[in-house]
Amino acid sequence: GESIISVTGGVQPDWLRHILDDIAEGGRQNDGLLNRFALLINHDRPIEEWRYVDIPEDGRARDLYESVFRKVHELRTEDFIAGWTEGQSTALRFSEEAQPIFVKWLAENETRVREGDLPPVLASHFSKYTSLFCSLSLVMHVVLCLDGITENRREISVHAARIAEAWCSYLASHARKSFVPKGGFYEPSVRSFAKRLAEGKIKEGMNRSEILNHRFPQLKNMNAIDRALA
Repeated sequence: GESIISVTGGVQPDWLRHILDDIAEGGRQNDGLLNRFALLINHDRPIEEWRYVDIPEDGRARDLYESVFRKVHELRTEDFIAGWTEGQSTALRFSEEAQPIFVKWLAENETRVREGDLPPVLASHFSKYTSLFCSLSLVMHVVLCLDGITENRREISVHAARIAEAWCSYLASHARKSFVPKGGFYEPSVRSFAKRLAEGKIKEGMNRSEILNHRFPQLKNMNAIDRALA
């Protein structure tokens, strides 16, 4: 069988930087463990000005949090998968409308990983995002169902897939900040686009095909151009 361990907590930036520098240089810390911390959030900017904040708690958010956790504790798999029995291996699939969202995202992610523009440590990290997207979709689907937002429990909804997609994008930005030296966490297509924009080589009114025809470095296919635009 396979064991799954959830780890929640924080680390000191200096300690993390030491590990990341070693990984970037192909050192002994490069064993793939850190890549499995897919929900890594890196708030790398210190608070420049301290100020006292005292606001009421969000009562609905607190109640929703507690309610969902209690319902998950009592969750029955057969409520989501018809005919499920203990020990049975099965899967909850995307709905017909949600499947294209996943396929489009998957194609873009796999292309990004294989284009060779990313530092190896980032390529390795993003290669694990396929399972991350699916896991987040499932978690969001369960929450949406337990909160009464989604009625059909038998397949993962568009809403859940969209939330997972947004989370993957958000987490990717933090991965770039964590795994790439400061100032270089924007992927090559974004840096190339910004440089040509500043030089006046990409101008207002140009369409995607015109940009593609210029064959700018790192902007030689539509996927790269779309990511830079996003």
